[in-house]
Amino acid sequence: MASGFVDTGSENQLLRVHWLIAHDYQSKNWKGSKSVKDRFNLKHHKGRHKELLADLIEYTSSLDRASLPYCDIARPRRDDAFASLRDDPEFRQIIAATDKLGRMRAVATFLPLLVATRLRHPQDGGRYLEMTNICEVFAFRVYRMLERRANTGESKLRHLAYQMYSEGRPFEDVIGDLRGRLLY
Repeated sequence: MASGFVDTGSENQLLRVHWLIAHDYQSKNWKGSKSVKDRFNLKHHKGRHKELLADLIEYTSSLDRASLPYCDIARPRRDDAFASLRDDPEFRQIIAATDKLGRMRAVATFLPLLVATRLRHPQDGGRYLEMTNICEVFAFRVYRMLERRANTGESKLRHLAYQMYSEGRPFEDVIGDLRGRLLY
């Protein structure tokens, strides 16, 4: 609400991005709120209510942690955007790079990667800036210069985000893989 998102579209996008990085990177398996309901179905947890409660608490905590990076990325010019990185020497560059990606209208494709980077490295503005810059280069070269479809490479980008967030793949490996995809 502090970010000014009052529409259900933004909420649905946050739920989708979180699901893709935390549970299943394959977008064909995302069925909206039905995916969440199926994951926490009472029938599947019969007799395991404490396990269900623990899973629900982890899910909601993880979703809560993802909401701030999502809002920062979607609205980088708001007053309290990237507050945890305010003391970072590259703070202004972080805002500018995120804003530039938004002006290119390429944020949605890279949201899982950007959110995963912020969640894995919440105090490391340099890594986030590096990811944002490579996403910008990717968007320009692939979508503008080569005139590829707006979803070109999206499944690989989602998979990289999932690997970084859920599987703990090192940032350097993910960024290296992304650079390789960019050269390809």
